[in-house]
Amino acid sequence: MIENKKAFIFIGPSGSGKGTQLDLLETYLKEKDHREILRYEAGASLREFAKGDSFMAKKVHHTINVEGGLLPRFIMVWNWGRRLALELKEDMNLILEGSPRKVEEKKLIDDALQYADYKDIYVIHLNLSDDVAVGRLMSRGRIDDQEEKIRNRLKWFREEVAQTVEEFKNDDRYIYCEIDGDQSIEKVQEDIIKALGV
Repeated sequence: MIENKKAFIFIGPSGSGKGTQLDLLETYLKEKDHREILRYEAGASLREFAKGDSFMAKKVHHTINVEGGLLPRFIMVWNWGRRLALELKEDMNLILEGSPRKVEEKKLIDDALQYADYKDIYVIHLNLSDDVAVGRLMSRGRIDDQEEKIRNRLKWFREEVAQTVEEFKNDDRYIYCEIDGDQSIEKVQEDIIKALGV
C-alpha cells in the first residue's frame, strides 16, 4: 500500500498521450492504494464547459473550435481551482493533466497543493517530437486537430510551457520525471511507473 497521498501532474504537448497515460496510472494506483482519486483533465473539462449556453462557455467554444487559439489563464485556473475546491477530499490521490501551462499558473498550483497538504508531488513530463505529435493528432480527427492549428499549439508549447517545465525541474518540492513520449504506450507506461517508484 502507498503510505502518503500523492499528487501527479502530467505535462506534455498535444499528442503526447497524456490522457492515455493518465488512465493507465489511475488503474495502477487503484490496484496499489485504497484512496479515492480526483482526476482533472484540462482539455476534456474545458470542452465539456464549452457545450454550455453562457457567454463565457460560448467564448471558450469559439476559441477552441473556431480559432484554435489559447484560453486565458483565468479560465484555466478557475476550471481546475473549482474542481479542487468542490471535490477534493482530505486523503485523495490527485492527478492533474493539461495545467499549469504558464509560470504564473504553476505558482497557483504550488499554493493549492501546499494548502491541501500534499508532500509527495510528481511532475511527469512527456516529451516527444513535433512530427510524431502531428501524426498522432491528425489521425484522431477532432475538429480542432487541423495541421496548422496543431503546429501553432506545438510552437506555443515549445516557447511558453518550456519555462514552466524548467521551474518544476528546479523546484525541490516536486519530483520531476522526464519521459520519452515517442515510444509505445506500453513502454511509456513502464518508464513512468519506474520513474515514480510507486
